[in-house]
Amino acid sequence: MLKAFIITFLSFVLFQLAQAASVTILSPKTNDEFKAGQTVEIKWKLAEDASVDKVMIALASGPAQALLIDEVIENSVDAKSGIYKWKIPENIKPNPK
Repeated sequence: MLKAFIITFLSFVLFQLAQAASVTILSPKTNDEFKAGQTVEIKWKLAEDASVDKVMIALASGPAQALLIDEVIENSVDAKSGIYKWKIPENIKPNPK
């Protein structure tokens, strides 16, 4: 049986740089912790004047100014939905602190 690791999310949702000002990430928050196997609701809000159709959701680590994508979770999510549910895989590697 796989041990459930606690995952610290330094940053979870990435958007293309040109779209970053149009999107506000509501959850998860920096340093939220989750266990493998848990379902996480990723939520965001678009600015009223946003012209974003799709967003990429990725697991990332590092300082906010230089995030590194560790894994793409979903490449093309409808931006207007404002929510994506992701079940954390049982075999995910913990994020080193």
